[in-house]
Amino acid sequence: MKKVILFDLDGTLVDTLPDLAGALNYALRAVNKPEKTLKEVQSYVGDGVISLVRRALESEHPTDELLARALAEFRSYYEDHAVYLSRPYDGIFELISALKDKGYILGCVSNKYDKMANFIVNHYFPNDFSYTLGRIEGVPLKPAPDMLYIAIEKLGVTKEEALFIGDSDVDYFTYRDMDMDGISCSYGFRAKNILIELGAKFIADSPLQILEIIEKNFA
Repeated sequence: MKKVILFDLDGTLVDTLPDLAGALNYALRAVNKPEKTLKEVQSYVGDGVISLVRRALESEHPTDELLARALAEFRSYYEDHAVYLSRPYDGIFELISALKDKGYILGCVSNKYDKMANFIVNHYFPNDFSYTLGRIEGVPLKPAPDMLYIAIEKLGVTKEEALFIGDSDVDYFTYRDMDMDGISCSYGFRAKNILIELGAKFIADSPLQILEIIEKNFA
């Protein structure tokens, strides 16, 4: 039986894409580079802010200096606008409430840098999550398993007692390669056909379907 439910953040709990795109295009304007569409930004998300900005600049063959400037501009803007247009997905509040009522301990593991991951989780879900971990120095990002191992250790469970939920290929590879149970979400930043092609066993088309899958397969 599962005791802990771990969530990814961007594209799983909260639709953060509008604010990520706003910050990225602000940074691109600041370094005199062309802006990106919402769809383009969506394809860049998943591996953390450094990869996000680097991918947006790839066609510009960025120098280390340009990348550093763009990253600084992104972070400065994003810290003031992270919850400007972002919203939890429809059904997420109901899902969180139902899971807590059933006695599950909730955690969040995100490739977003730790300060902002904790800020966003605490902003939308005060007192709901027992532990939130974002990118910290010296810990490899997902799909490396390190962040999940830290989270389950902090929450006092084994990987067999935990379940990881995320929307991206990165999240799928994280729980698959860790040999941990997981659910992939098709309502987030990756299309359902991609998740199917990857081999995801459990796919939720909405937050409330997550609850159905848990009750049917992991309760």
